[in-house]
Formats: sequence, structure tokens, C-alpha cells
Amino acid sequence: MNKNKLLIIILTIIICIIITQPSFAKSKLKTKLSNFFQKIEKKLDKESSNSASQTVNIKPQKVSVPVIVASTTKKLNLEDFGLLPQNQIKIKKIFSQRMQKCFDTENEKYYNCQGFTTDGEYFYVVLLNKDKELYKHTKILKIRISDLKIVKQQDLGQIGHSNSLTYNPRTKKIYVAPLWKEWKCFYEFDTKLENLREVKMYNIDGSIIKDQQIRSVTYLPSSNQYIVKFREILLGYFDSEFKLVKIIKLKKSMGMSTTQALSTDGQNLFSVTNDFQENPPRINSSQILVYDKDGNYIDKYEFDRQLGVDAELEQVEFSHGKCYGLVRCSGNFIIYEFSLRKEVDSLGNKK
Repeated sequence: MNKNKLLIIILTIIICIIITQPSFAKSKLKTKLSNFFQKIEKKLDKESSNSASQTVNIKPQKVSVPVIVASTTKKLNLEDFGLLPQNQIKIKKIFSQRMQKCFDTENEKYYNCQGFTTDGEYFYVVLLNKDKELYKHTKILKIRISDLKIVKQQDLGQIGHSNSLTYNPRTKKIYVAPLWKEWKCFYEFDTKLENLREVKMYNIDGSIIKDQQIRSVTYLPSSNQYIVKFREILLGYFDSEFKLVKIIKLKKSMGMSTTQALSTDGQNLFSVTNDFQENPPRINSSQILVYDKDGNYIDKYEFDRQLGVDAELEQVEFSHGKCYGLVRCSGNFIIYEFSLRKEVDSLGNKK
């Protein structure tokens, strides 16, 4: 029974007793009741004080997240997913800009490009300050697709290597995977290149990705989820609030010597990787590894000299049925258009 209810019952009984007593006895009862209630009041005050001084430590609950090993006994082919084989794809250069020429200032030199995404109307490209204070400054370029003009550039400060970008049409925000040191978060900004803020992950305690570095993030519209690449064989699937819901362990690695961005066109996953040679330092080739949405490996596209000598493919992104790729080559950042999917007519027939 509630303590307050018990006190009310006792008080009611006492009042009834007082009313039935003769007047000479009422005075003695009043004195005794006064002493009784003073004792109760002191006891309650003491209990309240003790309760207030106690610190309650609530441990965060560890959420059990399923770990799924990607595997299939069926031989998967690109054509089964509406994708063209290597010998049928077409590549077209649509934009090229020399980084040093456009973005040199007295103190800053933006020589490197990294993350890349599109909202269907604009391209968004990350350029990095590649001086001795590497990654101290990150610049975002906004390029209008219709006429390929740079309409805005914004310095977002220190947000790491910015290895990949992804656009969420529901939130109309762009998300950055920093890939730098011990950072275990994402960054988010709007399409005006403003309102930068940190976004944290949840439900990762106790999971195999807890201490893993975020390498890439891509948004999957069909399930309203973010897919995050940690190592070359670990993918984390997060809901719209960045709560981890499952982990997929790949059988086929997503990287060669250099791992780049993970992207999706809503049907498949595409992981960019490069074959990097140390002596002398150069990129021998770039690859796009193709998986289904469950992390099962399908096939790859490989580019040797088609993108340029020592060209480094950073990320591919998709919009309106087209695939675009960001390439760093000899001080330039270049955007290519790739025809990876089979073209269809208005009736859905393959051309």
C-alpha cells in the first residue's frame, strides 16, 4: 500500500477518536499527537535527504545485434542484376578541374579529392588541404549538373579524411564518413553546405564493430537504412536514427591495397578499391566490386589506363539511372559517367 494512503487512513481514525473523547481528554491527545507527528516529519525528512544524496548509476543496455555471414551457393552474374559486363560498359569524361589552379590561396593548397555524392541536381565534391597540417581543412564544392558550373564552395573545417559522402533525399542532408584516427562518428550538413553537426552511432557496444574505424557510408532508400563499411569484410546496417540493426560479414573482401567508398544504386552495392604501388608510388588500377544488397559478391569492373595514368577512382554515385565517378589524376579532379546498367525504353524493354 502507498505510504501516503496509509497516513491518511491513520489520520482519519485518530480524528474520529478525538471527536468521541470528552473535552478534558482532548487536550492530552492533542499534545501526544503533536509529538507523534513531529517524529514522523523528522523521519520523512531524513529519508528524503538520504534518497536525494544517493547517485543512481544506470548502465547502458547492450543490444544484441545479429551477425550474418554473407554466402550463397548460387553463381551470381552481373547480367542477372541488369548490369553490363566489362566489355560493354562505356566511360565518358564530363568534368575536369585542376585543383591547385582554382583553390590555391596564400596559406592553403587543396590538392586532394575524396568523397563525392549527388542529389540529382548537383554534384558535391570534397577537396582536402594536403599540406603538413593534413586534413585540418575540408572544402566542399557544389557543382550544378545541368551546366557543370561550380556554384558554391564552403570550408567546413576539420572533419577528417572525408573518405565518402552520401545523400539522403528524406532528410535532404549529406553525410560524411571521416576515416581519420579514432573518430567513431559521422558528420552531417545540408545542401546549402551549412549547419554542420556530428552524428553518433548507437547499439554498437558489445558488437564486433565497436572499435572499428568508419571507412564509408551509403544510404539505401528502399529500407531507409545507412550501410557503413568498417573493414573490408564488415558492413553495419543502421536505421534512420543510426541505431545498429545488423552486421554482415563478407566472404569476399571489399578492398585491395587501398579501400575507398561504398555506394548503392538501390539495387546493388558498389565498393571502390585501388591497386596502389609503393615503389615508386602510383595507382596501377582501380576496381568497382559489385555485391547484392545482402553482401554477396557478384563480379568486378577493372580500369587500368581508361581513367588516366596514375588515376585514382575515389567513389561512384548514382542518380536518375546514371552512374558517376570521381577520379583524382595528376592534380585534377575529374567526374566520369559510366554506363553500368542496360538501357531500357519507355516500355521497359532492353535496348
